[in-house]
Amino acid sequence: MTRRFLLQTILLATVYVVLALLGLKLDAVAGFATLVWPPSGLSLAALLLFGQRLWPGVALGAFLANLFVGAPLPVAAGIALGNTLEAVFGAGALRRIPGFHISLTRLADVLGLIVLAAVLSTLVSSVIGVSSLLLGKIITLSNLIQTWRAWWLGDLVGDLLIAPLLLTWFAPGGNDSTWPLGVRSRVPAMGLRQWGEAAALGVALGAVSIPIFSSGTGITIPMSYLVFPPLIWAVLRFGQRGGTMASLAISAVAIWGTARHFGPFAAGAHRLSEVLDHLQIFVAVVAATIMILGSVMEERSRAVRSRDEVLGIVSHDLRNMLNSISLSAQSLAKKMPEDGQNSLGLIVRSVKRMNGLIGDLRDVAAIEVGRLSLRLEVCSTAALIREAAEAAQPLSADRAQTLIVEAPSPDIQIMGDRERLLQVLANLVGNAIKFTPEGDTVTLKGERIGDSARFAVTDSGPGISRDQMVHVFERYWQANATAYPGSGLGLSIAKGIVEAHGGRIWAESEEGKGSRFFFTLNERPTLVMPEAAD
Repeated sequence: MTRRFLLQTILLATVYVVLALLGLKLDAVAGFATLVWPPSGLSLAALLLFGQRLWPGVALGAFLANLFVGAPLPVAAGIALGNTLEAVFGAGALRRIPGFHISLTRLADVLGLIVLAAVLSTLVSSVIGVSSLLLGKIITLSNLIQTWRAWWLGDLVGDLLIAPLLLTWFAPGGNDSTWPLGVRSRVPAMGLRQWGEAAALGVALGAVSIPIFSSGTGITIPMSYLVFPPLIWAVLRFGQRGGTMASLAISAVAIWGTARHFGPFAAGAHRLSEVLDHLQIFVAVVAATIMILGSVMEERSRAVRSRDEVLGIVSHDLRNMLNSISLSAQSLAKKMPEDGQNSLGLIVRSVKRMNGLIGDLRDVAAIEVGRLSLRLEVCSTAALIREAAEAAQPLSADRAQTLIVEAPSPDIQIMGDRERLLQVLANLVGNAIKFTPEGDTVTLKGERIGDSARFAVTDSGPGISRDQMVHVFERYWQANATAYPGSGLGLSIAKGIVEAHGGRIWAESEEGKGSRFFFTLNERPTLVMPEAAD
């Protein structure tokens, strides 16, 4: 037996005893079956984190805890046997799930925890434990069913509240010297904004749960489910870790309030044991629902990330092949007669369009998962407008159109990604040229609106009907795909880029009177430098 194993066993047994004594203070039925049995979740998590070899820590902790509360030696040994087998069976069943991972980021893993561990393995402990109490003459046949139900549901709630919290916040490995049990905390790094949101979430959880579970009258059981909105907020914004912590917080408030005879579950009851069923079911439903939602969100996020990675690999390889085709075509064009050069020029232009489409697809994927990269720098609004106009001038001239440019004066400095903003302007101006009849006018304008720079692109095309206006920034949507072919991605990407800069983009149009597209970006704050000392 190694020193580390001995330390792990002793620590597990010690924590088990502490949690057991705390759980038994909640008005235990027959002195042993309680509302929540935290040691069941602790035991399950410990065997999943460190392996089945740590079962002696569970057995020792369960045996000592029951001795401390007055169980005869044989009864304490029988209860300890049931508690140990519950943890061993639960952890063993979960590890037999193909691909099971303790982070609980898959729906299959969460459902396994709920069904195999919380529902089924707890039957072992409840049956053996209640049988030990019966044989030890601590309970009688008259209260056998009540004690068994409270025992089973208490273990079930412990598995649903405590085990997920430990499993999602800790993982095997890491710096063993940091934690005596050989685990490291997987606390995610958060910025100031995320900490602010976490604080707001905590306030919301308290603002909803405390009035419900600390009120003496007028609160009914259905009102207790008002806690779900902040719980859903927790899991959507902070994942499985945030969801499990929020579930435990809400459950703790509910248990505390009910134990003090407040809230919807304590109405008309004189003892906590009289309202066990409703409160235990509520806590179990909260924990299971939030875990399931968290796993579904994690799976969806993982699928999007995988798609993004595959798209990145495929687009990289496609671009390499397209670049080879383009270079070969350009090399051949130098050796070909004029007719052949025209054909090879078509190949080069087609390759360029294909590269652009690949770039659009990658941008769409990045925007969807909120990972659009921006290289921020100080940009001149006037310079952006002039450069966009210069790039669009050949296309405008080819259609005998007049491109009017109105740069702001004085200039407006903004903080942004220059290439991305030019991409937005190129899309808006290109669309305006495409939809404007030959010989007409397209206007590109920049101006100051309050503390913002507003860009405007105006065309004299056919306009957009009111029912179509709501779709203009949707992905793949096109007003008239037959007359004006395209991918339908440009405006969607433009919207994503502008919003990634913290700006706003919108359109105004009337049928037969052209369209106007606008977007605004905040002006760069002016830094006032201190005057130099004399």
